[in-house]
Amino acid sequence: MKKGSLKILVLITLSFIVLFLGFNNKDVNGNLTLVGEILMIIGGGILGFLLDKFLTFAEETDLFLIIPILLNWNKNIRVSFSYLFRIQVDGTYFLVRGNKKKKFQPVGGVYQKYNGSNAILKDIFQEDDEMKKGNEKDLRGRVKGKDLKKFIQWFGSRQDREITCHREFYEELINSGMLNKKQFTELHYSYLGTHKTSIFTSEYYGKEFLLADIYELELDEKKKKEFLKLKEEYDKAKDNSELNYAFVSENEIRTRHTTKRKDDDYEMDINNHTFKILKGEYK
Repeated sequence: MKKGSLKILVLITLSFIVLFLGFNNKDVNGNLTLVGEILMIIGGGILGFLLDKFLTFAEETDLFLIIPILLNWNKNIRVSFSYLFRIQVDGTYFLVRGNKKKKFQPVGGVYQKYNGSNAILKDIFQEDDEMKKGNEKDLRGRVKGKDLKKFIQWFGSRQDREITCHREFYEELINSGMLNKKQFTELHYSYLGTHKTSIFTSEYYGKEFLLADIYELELDEKKKKEFLKLKEEYDKAKDNSELNYAFVSENEIRTRHTTKRKDDDYEMDINNHTFKILKGEYK
């Protein structure tokens, strides 16, 4: 038995012993004595500590996926593994207008796989319609429930796949001419966490499992100045209908409505996955 497992077993045993002694430490009227109450608190504290450790372990090892995987063992599950930038400027979040739904969303996109992954993925990963339209490298397709864990483990190994976030940033903001290329010859960002769903049923794709890594863009004075120029234009605009970017608050992201939308536009104009960049939504 490993030392870690033995330690947990000892703590579980100790907690039950302490709880048992505390529960049975009563006075003549059947009430817990002071010693009994202290023992109950100690025993409960040990169990709480173990529960917290278990939940952390379950999240890190995708333990909570076991039952959903078993329930969807031979069913197709759409997977999409991506990265998103959290870009904050003067208390607001910078978003860009998406190409498909034309709604505002974080800068970022789907990771790409490399040719070296073919041997591993050929038997478990199926391309979806979007990949067949010229995006054949995208990590967006379908796997059987029984292969989902294997696919996640391969992704976590970082082998034969894209591991940087430069491509989408430059495509959306630099190549488009939105930002001055000279100020972004170097790109620095820090990893904040990952947002993962369980296996769920969506309206358009059926069963899905989605993963998004969240990164914070680091802004020096020159880079921040570029974004401030855009923000000044955004603040002056009557509405954002003609703009391909937006600066929004957390509340706007939560409600999926920008305050700069047209007065007669009651549709949600922020994409539904944008909330993932907010603090507390990733781990």
